[in-house]
Amino acid sequence: MEKIVAIILLNFNNKKLVKNCLVSLRKNTSYKNYKVIISDNGSIDGSNEMIKEKFKWVDLVENGKNLGFAGGNNVGIKYALKKYKSDYYLLLNNDTLIIRKNWLTKLVEGAESDKKIGIVGCKLIYPDGSLQHIGMHGDTHLYDAGEVKKLSEKDEEEAGKIQEVKYVMGAAFLIKRKLIEKIGLLDPKFFPIYGEEIDYCERARKNGFKIFYTPKSTIIHLRSQTTDPKKISHHWFFSKKNSIRLELLNYSPLEVLYWQMIHFGAIFLSKNKGKIRFRKNFVERIPLLIKAYLINLRDIKEILHKRRHRDEKNWD
Repeated sequence: MEKIVAIILLNFNNKKLVKNCLVSLRKNTSYKNYKVIISDNGSIDGSNEMIKEKFKWVDLVENGKNLGFAGGNNVGIKYALKKYKSDYYLLLNNDTLIIRKNWLTKLVEGAESDKKIGIVGCKLIYPDGSLQHIGMHGDTHLYDAGEVKKLSEKDEEEAGKIQEVKYVMGAAFLIKRKLIEKIGLLDPKFFPIYGEEIDYCERARKNGFKIFYTPKSTIIHLRSQTTDPKKISHHWFFSKKNSIRLELLNYSPLEVLYWQMIHFGAIFLSKNKGKIRFRKNFVERIPLLIKAYLINLRDIKEILHKRRHRDEKNWD
């Protein structure tokens, strides 16, 4: 009998994206035993009305406000835990497109292959078929760098083999229920986006669970479709704020110090296509980084408590 999979889609004013995602999911999923929960973070673009009218097979949870990636997904997970008691909880971005009917079957098979596996991710590609993300082996901070292609050429050739990695991207993030029962939910303090899935993988590994990537499941991830290009500086701020939190929670003192030097360097320098360039807009980034530090300083007591208790459940 197939395991029950709760698929949680987070939505915030992306009516077209969520529609396309749901259509592709319904059309291209051979796995039968799944439920879809949409956790909506206060959309005002007609998303909810459209979902109620065209996708009656979907459970819609209306949060009424923007809870961020972690907070919104947590609502969906708690809803599924209570209503369906699912075996697996798949966080799936609304800017993804399902293209292969066995995608969910292969994700679950990957998770079932080892009792110690707590999280499984898939191969993410761009619409043109080029590789986007296949799991991270090295420094987890490279989530900031965009494309992460860390498996060796030999591993790429062994397309049928799942690989243990340090983390997988939250765009398609399959979690076993026993992991949730052990460590709880995502940390909503990584608001609104960036770093939450990496922190969850860190917590999982520190509690004896493995993170795996399976190339047998492939999904298109449009990526950055929800990012407003006019607010790039805001996203830089969120990235830095949450990077600092991630470091304070999980890294050694020397690693924390090293990354603070990197953050300060990022004010003045950027890397594009392998070339280091001097930022012309560095002045506007100085107060943003100061603000990022002040927020983490405000939360330092809570951060240090969670650092000491990585095995403590988070049910926020």
